[in-house]
Amino acid sequence: MGIDSGITGLHFDKIICDDVITLRDRISRTERERTAEMIREIATNIIEPGKGSAWIGTPWHKDDAWKVIRGFCDIAKYPLSKYNFIGEEETAKKRLTTTPFLYQANYELALTSDELALFSEPVYSRWDYSVRGAMAHLDAAYDGDHYCALTIAALLPKKANEADNRFQIIGFTYSGNVKNWLDEIARLCRKYCANAIYIEDNADKGYTADRLKEKGMRVCTYTERMNKHLKISTQLFEVWQFLEWDTGTDEEYLNQVLDYREKSEPDDAPDSAASLLKEAFPRKSKINKAFFEW
Repeated sequence: MGIDSGITGLHFDKIICDDVITLRDRISRTERERTAEMIREIATNIIEPGKGSAWIGTPWHKDDAWKVIRGFCDIAKYPLSKYNFIGEEETAKKRLTTTPFLYQANYELALTSDELALFSEPVYSRWDYSVRGAMAHLDAAYDGDHYCALTIAALLPKKANEADNRFQIIGFTYSGNVKNWLDEIARLCRKYCANAIYIEDNADKGYTADRLKEKGMRVCTYTERMNKHLKISTQLFEVWQFLEWDTGTDEEYLNQVLDYREKSEPDDAPDSAASLLKEAFPRKSKINKAFFEW
C-alpha cells in the first residue's frame, strides 16, 4: 500500500518501504512535509515497539524526508559509479537522456548544488477555467534524444490588492516523434481553451502546423532568432515569481525547468515556456520586477 493509504491503526513487526520519497518531493515543499509526517507516523506508531523497518529509495531534495529516516536508520548507498549494475553502454545512454540533476540523484544518490539554478521552487494552483485568453506553445521533437514540450498559459485578472499580473500555466512532455502526439496535443489545447498554438517554423517546414490546422486549431508560426539561453534567462526567469503552475503539470516538465543550466539537455520544457511568454505575451516595456505593463 502507499504511505498515504489508511494506515492509522495498523501495526506490523517489520515494514519495508520502497520509493516513498519521490520526484514530487523535489518540486513541492508541501509534498516534502506531508511525506516526512507520514514517515514519522510509520516509525513511531505503525511499527511495533522494538521492531524494525527498511527504506529504499532516492534523495530528491536537501530537505526531504531522508532527514527523518536518518534519525532512526543507518543509510547504505550503492552509487552506479561504484556498483556498475547496468554496464557502460547503458550508463552512457542514461547520461545523454537524463538531466544532470536527475542522473546524480537517481544513479549516484547525490544532490547537485542549486547555486547555478535559475529557477526556485514553483508556486502551485489549480487551473481557473473561467479565465479566457489562454495561449499554447509546442516545442516539437522528431527523434529520441529530445522531448516534445507543450506549454499552455493564460494571464490572470489583476486583483485589487496586487500591483502585478500573474499567469496560470501548465506544461506537458512527450518522448519520441511529435507525429505520435498530435491528437493528444489538440485535446489538451481544447481542454484548456487555448485560443492559438505557437510553433517555430524553422523546424519541420510546416508539417506539424499543417497537421494541427487540420484538427481545427489556430496555429501561429514564427521564426526564432533569439539565443535559447538568453531567451530562457530573460523571458522565463524574469516572470518566474509571477507564474502559478497547475498541479497537473508533468513532473518531467517541471524537473527540466528546475534543472535548467546553459548548454545542458534536455531543455525542451523551459524553452517552450520561454517561447510562449515571448511570442504570445510580449511585454510593452522593459521588465520591472515590482510591476508589469502588459
